[in-house]
Amino acid sequence: MDDKSTPTAMEVGQAGHSGDGDDSNKTLIDGNKLKLEQSMGVVSGTAMVVSLIIGSGIFTTPASVWHLAGSPGMAMIMWAIGGVLTYFGAISYIELGTMLPKSGGEQAYLAYAFKRPRFLFAFMFCWTLIVCIRPGSEAASSVVFGKYILFAGYGAPDSLEDGF
Repeated sequence: MDDKSTPTAMEVGQAGHSGDGDDSNKTLIDGNKLKLEQSMGVVSGTAMVVSLIIGSGIFTTPASVWHLAGSPGMAMIMWAIGGVLTYFGAISYIELGTMLPKSGGEQAYLAYAFKRPRFLFAFMFCWTLIVCIRPGSEAASSVVFGKYILFAGYGAPDSLEDGF
């Protein structure tokens, strides 16, 4: 078997899908190199970003914000402040994405910003994300899902303090 005919991982590139109805990865032949088309449409990109931002918090926090704010007007102001902060975060990621067009998200940005010790901060961030942040987020989403399933099956609890 000739090693020259087998593409390397760098030659193959990353798999992507359009998300706009065509989820097949199109193979493009460029000489002896195999490449996969990388594309994401407006619909799939918007759906991904909205699902990542909203999460399950929108289903659990409005009552708490309303209660802790003390008035409907203050609750709306707090939500508006949160929206402005989220907008600034999104603009920051847009700037980073255009400045460093590499795959890897935060890991690529941290590796670029903190070069010494090499990849230490990027590794620590990724490790924390994988071990702590993502599992915690999934656990919180699971609790919210479970509460809604129990509510659908058994009705509302007697009081909010009793829980399900």
